[in-house]
Amino acid sequence: MKAFKEKLDPFIKEAEKRYPDLTKEEALKKFQTDMEKIEARAKILEEQAKENKRRVSDLEITTEKQKEQLSNYSTYAEVATWNVHGGKSIGSGVAVSSPVSGWMKNYVEDKDGQLKWKCDPSAIAHFKSIIQEQPNYPFPYYFLAICLKQKGDDTWQKYAKDGIQILEKTTTIPGHDAGHDDALKRMKLLFPNY
Repeated sequence: MKAFKEKLDPFIKEAEKRYPDLTKEEALKKFQTDMEKIEARAKILEEQAKENKRRVSDLEITTEKQKEQLSNYSTYAEVATWNVHGGKSIGSGVAVSSPVSGWMKNYVEDKDGQLKWKCDPSAIAHFKSIIQEQPNYPFPYYFLAICLKQKGDDTWQKYAKDGIQILEKTTTIPGHDAGHDDALKRMKLLFPNY
């Protein structure tokens, strides 16, 4: 009993100090009620802090997504409008020249919308040179990955992965050429692990 009294004594003193006009029992009861209110308020504040932390986290995620979208836009907006032939789509099926206009000449045939490309050493070197000149233009990656895979050259995997990654970005750009969607779909079917 003495140990209990020693533990209770600081509370009694604090209650009497806070409420000198009340009896000891009334002061203790009032002090207990006030402590319960403080604890309840502390729980509410703790929940609000957790919610605010979650909101900040969501905001950071949104901000990161926006930064990524802005970065993608600034990096890929131009090439996203370039079609497989190298023309720049300006809407309504109209294309004008771009830095890669004519890049397929002598290496890729377009017969009634069906593309057929060469995979000889000259074509492979040409596709690589276009990638070097315009590393964000996805179509040479597509042709090169297929050619190298057919030849048993394991570097096809890098070109397939890079091409898919570029197309995943260009297809998010408003106003991109529809050929990017088609190429992404085809590459994912041909190279499902990338």
